[in-house]
Amino acid sequence: MNVISIIFGLLAAPFAIIGNIPIPFFGLVNWLALPLAITGAVLGLFAEKRTGFTLNIVGLALAAFRLIVCGGVL
Repeated sequence: MNVISIIFGLLAAPFAIIGNIPIPFFGLVNWLALPLAITGAVLGLFAEKRTGFTLNIVGLALAAFRLIVCGGVL
């Protein structure tokens, strides 16, 4: 489960980083990063190691921060 969680995290983190670039419409990429990070975090909860869970929480925090600051989340 940890390997699958890490794969989800490695997919979500670049989207979250790209979504934080202050160019209009790049913030929309965070809407793709959120479900990936949430799914990876849930899978990481069932793993013995917390590496994948931590990676997904970082990606989730980056994506959520941009959406909250710029008004993407109501």
